Amino acid sequence: MKKVTAFILAFILVFSSASVFASAEHTHEVGLYADELSTELHHSFYCQACGELVSQNHSFNENGECDCGYIKHIHVKLYVIIHESYHTFNCKECGSMFTEWHTFNENGECECGYAKHVHTPDAYGFTPTSHLYYCKECYVQVSEYHTIDENGKCVCGYVHPDKASVFETMIQPFKMMISTYRFFISAFIIGAKNGWEQGLEIGTGNR
Repeated sequence: MKKVTAFILAFILVFSSASVFASAEHTHEVGLYADELSTELHHSFYCQACGELVSQNHSFNENGECDCGYIKHIHVKLYVIIHESYHTFNCKECGSMFTEWHTFNENGECECGYAKHVHTPDAYGFTPTSHLYYCKECYVQVSEYHTIDENGKCVCGYVHPDKASVFETMIQPFKMMISTYRFFISAFIIGAKNGWEQGLEIGTGNR
């Protein structure tokens, strides 16, 4: 019995030692670059020795090129996706995705095409606490808390329970379901319009 116990302990010791050696620090060997993880600032590759995913800052030569293949360049924005406070875009040259806060000029316009304005709701979708909609003018999705008037109603159609009649209380769950349905139809239609218009702009070289 003692011999068996000693053998098991020796096996555990050897296995533990091997694990320690395997996990010891080493200089990573550059393997396959993960192009989808490359950004303006850094690149990633899988180490040939341990398989770990390693991220490093780009190291540029005098020609502005990195060993990973990334080259310094001015980003060309493709298919800009606009939100109320920020926009995202893919670079046509390198494929990287970027997110930026809107930067407004003296006219309240951002270079992405978004301009400050009063949103025009298309179709509301609402819950007991808030509502959301797409703006007909800029196609941005807007989410807001309910603004209840003196009658307990919000512009989206929601009625506060404290002010709702028995009938309104009964039908409110159905109103929420219908509003959600209308909102998704609105999202589909506005998304199609947005994609169509951006496609035309790209085709004519305006963006």
